[in-house]
Amino acid sequence: MDGMSWDIKIPNMLLGLRATPCTATNKSPAELLFNRRVRTLLDTINLHDKQQKTRENQVERKSNKKNRQTDIGQKVMYRNFSRGPHWLASTVVNKEGPSSYCVKTRDGTIVNRHIDQLIKQHTQHTATEQENEEQGRDRETEMVEHNNGEGQDQAMEEIPSSQDSDQIIEIR
Repeated sequence: MDGMSWDIKIPNMLLGLRATPCTATNKSPAELLFNRRVRTLLDTINLHDKQQKTRENQVERKSNKKNRQTDIGQKVMYRNFSRGPHWLASTVVNKEGPSSYCVKTRDGTIVNRHIDQLIKQHTQHTATEQENEEQGRDRETEMVEHNNGEGQDQAMEEIPSSQDSDQIIEIR
């Protein structure tokens, strides 16, 4: 330490002083101020440090995670940053980088988007889903035709009414 300048000696001495626990409180002055232990050079080389273990676990989990990707020609929804709807349909044309894609919009323009700004579209429907959709459309058309014949003052569904006065709850 004799060869070091005072500009280095004083901050190191103060760090040691502020990181040393007091005998009365069993906490260091820095710990009382910041509500946590101050990391020193000894903490960085300590192999049993909890923070070090959690950091290593995070790195390991992130490295095992599968990267998201889409295929060229796949139909996706891309994030629209201009006026209008927030998500628009498009098709992936090219992969520019590990997470950057070129997508072709419906009007033919090509837009660059990050993988976070893309949502995959699932266009395959099973036969039962298509039947349910058709039945739903048939019900809607029946309700519209029914209501058009009776007038527009009535609602599409009747409001259920209770005949028992015991079931009515007073709100105060």
